[in-house]
Amino acid sequence: MAAIEQAGLTAELRGNPDARAARLAQPAEADEASLIFVEKLKDVPAAMRSLAAIVMLPRPALSDLIPSSGRALLGVSDVRASMPHLLALFDHRPVPAPGVHATAVVGSRVELGKNVSLGPHAVIGDGCKLGDGAIVEALASIGPGSRIGAQTRIFPGVRVYDGVCIGSRCLIHSGTVIGSDGYGYVSTAEGHHKVPQIGGVRIEDDVEIGANVTIDRGTVGDTVIGRGTKIDNLVHVAHNVRLGSHCLLIAQSGIAGSAKLGHGVVLAAQSGVAGHIEVGDRVMIGAKSGVTKSLAPAQAVSGFPARPHPEEKRIKVSLGRLPDVVRDVHRLKASIVRLSRRISSVENVSIGSA
Repeated sequence: MAAIEQAGLTAELRGNPDARAARLAQPAEADEASLIFVEKLKDVPAAMRSLAAIVMLPRPALSDLIPSSGRALLGVSDVRASMPHLLALFDHRPVPAPGVHATAVVGSRVELGKNVSLGPHAVIGDGCKLGDGAIVEALASIGPGSRIGAQTRIFPGVRVYDGVCIGSRCLIHSGTVIGSDGYGYVSTAEGHHKVPQIGGVRIEDDVEIGANVTIDRGTVGDTVIGRGTKIDNLVHVAHNVRLGSHCLLIAQSGIAGSAKLGHGVVLAAQSGVAGHIEVGDRVMIGAKSGVTKSLAPAQAVSGFPARPHPEEKRIKVSLGRLPDVVRDVHRLKASIVRLSRRISSVENVSIGSA
């Protein structure tokens, strides 16, 4: 319990206060040295059948449970909100030690803060500035004149071009490229002429960028990633895009040039935003949606073109009924043809009688 309290968690204990766990586990894989967590009340019975020494679960579940001998139950108000603190207790992944590896290449006029770590074959271009505790791991490169904030970690193989500014406490995962040229051309009869991309990229504090993400530099001015934004793997952010704070960009989503997204916008997987439009604060864009025009704040949209989610759901339901509608239309058409023939037949008889 002392470790739980040190992690900043408030939990109600039932059972053994001296229970110990050496690892986290899934309920089905837990042993007597495991801690497991359960988010949903319906999953509590399965968790109680596990061998886990410690079970973290929603506080309301405690009233109906009697822990087995030696087990501790920890009731919390919000299991998911507790997970970052809980997992941090068991995060023993290595962190590179401060120092400059013998194979690292450091250019001229470079400013290194205290306790900076440069890994094997890392390259730091001329005029760069790295804040205290910054980490640039093996084979990563930082282009001339770039700035890396304090406690930011650049994982192996990241490419940061020249003139990029990355804030403090950021995480940039392997394979990501920041500051490559935006896709800008002028087409004439002679062909496609490249527009020089002379802007930069500014990434604010507490941003995490997943693996193999591409963020293009601005044509003029900066591409901006707002404070606290989290970007999943395989996302593309085009030139002069401006993201507000605390946005969430999920895998394989993309934002075209000069689009502006407000604070707290969510792009679900494989969604896209067209260029030169604005998306308001707290908009949620569903998976595989295409946003083609500006959106007002605080709404959920989906589909292509993206429309309010309730409307899109009605359209999807209607499309599911389309085969039946087509069949009914064919039947109706056939009935009309038969009726027309009967009417024509009656009219011909009437004319003949006259």
